[in-house]
Amino acid sequence: MGIECLVLGAGQEVGKSCVVVSINGKRIMFDCGMHMGYDDHRRFPDFSLISKDGHFDNALDCVIITHFHLDHVGALPYFTQVCGYNGPVYMTYPTKALAPLMLEDYRKVMVDRRGEEEQFTAHHISQCMKKGTYLAPFFSGLSFNEA
Repeated sequence: MGIECLVLGAGQEVGKSCVVVSINGKRIMFDCGMHMGYDDHRRFPDFSLISKDGHFDNALDCVIITHFHLDHVGALPYFTQVCGYNGPVYMTYPTKALAPLMLEDYRKVMVDRRGEEEQFTAHHISQCMKKGTYLAPFFSGLSFNEA
């Protein structure tokens, strides 16, 4: 039983966090972020490395978003609404609540103020977040606040 990791972003840089882990016949994508420093194809992870034919539903079992920062969730509307991933997306309740605000703010700044080409629309953000299922956090008994 081996574990394989396919790093699509944030491997040697800050931003664009996206790692696909394969274990026991399952493929899970952790995060789907964007790199804020690029305005070309390097902004988003290279999703073609997951599926050459673009059928991402067959290539992934689920996506897990760790938190709402754009370098972890910024490419999710693009991946679900433009690339066509329709599988399960899991995130915590705070992430599900705050991610759409972060994404829409980013979209407004980049498109409305800077005049950049729109990568995803407000409708894409809305539809993407409807797919997200929130996970209840599990208390492990350990807190970094307790010293």
